[in-house]
Amino acid sequence: MNPEIQIRPLRTGELEKILPSLNDEFIFQRGRKLPLEKRYPDLFSTENVGNCFAAFSRDGEILSFAATEERTLRTPSLKIFFVGCVFTAPAVRGCGLAKKVMESLAETYRKKGFAGGFLWTGLNNFYRSLGWKVCDRTILMILRSVARGGARCPRPSESDADALAASHGGLLIRRVCDYFKVPPPADVPVRLRTAHGGHLCGGIGQSAGYVYELRADNAEELSELLSPFAAECGGREEIWINLQPEQQGEIALLRSRFPDAEIKHPALQMNLIFSEEHQVLLDGLNIPYLDRI
Repeated sequence: MNPEIQIRPLRTGELEKILPSLNDEFIFQRGRKLPLEKRYPDLFSTENVGNCFAAFSRDGEILSFAATEERTLRTPSLKIFFVGCVFTAPAVRGCGLAKKVMESLAETYRKKGFAGGFLWTGLNNFYRSLGWKVCDRTILMILRSVARGGARCPRPSESDADALAASHGGLLIRRVCDYFKVPPPADVPVRLRTAHGGHLCGGIGQSAGYVYELRADNAEELSELLSPFAAECGGREEIWINLQPEQQGEIALLRSRFPDAEIKHPALQMNLIFSEEHQVLLDGLNIPYLDRI
C-alpha cells in the first residue's frame, strides 16, 4: 500500500465529502430513493463521525470507507459494533484499501474492549479472508399468492412500539426507535398490529413487500396481518418474510397456509469475535433485521 495513504476515523466536516459517492453506490444505482443520511440518521450523524473509518490520500481525498455503529447487549452487558456501507472509489479498487480500513476498525474496537462485531454482506469470501465468519440464522420465506384484503390493521403507536421492544428479552437488540425506521431495502415503512397483539413490521420495495418482523398466534391473526399488508404492496407480486428458527409457530402457520412458499437460508450476517469466552453467545445472537446497517 502507498505509504502516503492514511487510515483513520473521520473528523468533523469530512462525512459530507463521502456521502454523495455512498448514496450513488448504495441508493441511486440500485433504484432506491431515500438517501443514506435519512435511511440511517444515527449512523450518519455528526455524533457518529468518529465511528466512520476511511483511507485518505495525501491531499485528503477519501478513497475507501466503512461506517460503524456501537451497541450494548442487554444480557450480559457486552459492547459490540456493526459495520455497514463499506466502499472503495472505483479508480482504486483492487489495491487492498478496504482490507486496511476493515483491519483498522477491528483493531480499534478490540483495543476498546468490545466483544466483537457484525456485518451483512453477499461478499462472504472477502470478509472470511479478514477473519469474519457467517453466522446467519435467517429463514427467508417468499410468498406469491397472498389475498389482498381491504381491511386495514391499526398502526402501532409509540406506546405499542415500547411494548414490542420490551417483549424481546434475552440478547435481542431492540430499541423503540427501530420500529419507526424505514427498513432497508424498502423505502416505504409498514407497521401493522391486530387487536390481539399480533404485529408486522416491514416495508415496500420496488418489486416486493419485505416483512422484517412477524408475530401471529393463529391463522386468523396471520390473515389479519398479511391481507392488508399485501393490499398496501399494490402491484408487487411477492412478499419476503424474514424469520428465525425460534419462530416455529409462525413458520408452521405460513407453511400450512402457503404450501408453495419458497424457503431460503441466506448467508448475509457475519461476525468477528475477539475472545473464545463470547464465541457461543455471539454465534447464536439473533439481530432483528431492522437493526442491520
